[in-house]
Amino acid sequence: MKNIKKNIAVIGVAGLLMCAGLNLNAQRNMRLNKDCPKGIEYSDQQKEQIKKAKIEFAKATKDLKNELNELRARQNTLMSADKPNLKAIYANIDKASDLKNRLKKEQFAMRMDIKSVITEEQKEMRSNCVMGNQRMKRGGKDMMQNGEGKMQREGVRDRRVVAGGRGFEHQGMQKDRQDKNRLNLSDEQKVQMKDLRIAHFNASKELRDQVEMLQLRQKQIMTSENIDEKMIIENMDRLSGIQNKLAKMKVDHNMEVRKLLAEDQLTLFLSHSGKGQDFGNGNRHRRFNN
Repeated sequence: MKNIKKNIAVIGVAGLLMCAGLNLNAQRNMRLNKDCPKGIEYSDQQKEQIKKAKIEFAKATKDLKNELNELRARQNTLMSADKPNLKAIYANIDKASDLKNRLKKEQFAMRMDIKSVITEEQKEMRSNCVMGNQRMKRGGKDMMQNGEGKMQREGVRDRRVVAGGRGFEHQGMQKDRQDKNRLNLSDEQKVQMKDLRIAHFNASKELRDQVEMLQLRQKQIMTSENIDEKMIIENMDRLSGIQNKLAKMKVDHNMEVRKLLAEDQLTLFLSHSGKGQDFGNGNRHRRFNN
């Protein structure tokens, strides 16, 4: 009874904190909206030039996107094979990394074309809108993470000690539940899965930190008064190389997980593994979102 009352109190406090966070977030959004009007006024000539830049980008990237989708489908097939061909999988990742990097460069070229036809005032307004949207998304995410973390620390949720932080802990909890429901893992297998996940997280941490640093650097260069195009391209190439390594590390982790499974479990695992999760860009293993 004492624990129940304690948990109810914790939930109440957490709820109040989240409500306070929502109010602060709403106030922050109102301030950001003042700097980001609903629409930036462009002249007819500017509208035509911006439209032209977007059409050229669509033409330049259509085949790249189609090829990337084909590589994603091939990766799903390769990863769900009974005996995966790692050489073919890695080669497929290399091709995808190259295509994604080329797409980003085409997108950068389009952005530079648009920047070349708008005024300094319009550039500042666009920058304020982009930065404001990023802060709004980040603020909401941080608020949710902090709220969940508070409840986890007080024991309302399962207390799991997983190296690497709250976000990874939450991922691990979700993964445990999914594995338990889908594969009917034994207690020993659950422990082994958790150990593999922690080992993979720790092994990839340095590379993931480098990704975050390069992404931050990219934003800083892009928002500078005089954009160094050469530096942007070099940063993209470095980022692509690290994300390529992370994608391959994720494949290696997947292979280790497979070794723990019985034949029937492996069949179920493979039936759900063809979702592209081992073909990510290295940023928390997302796929083609960047």
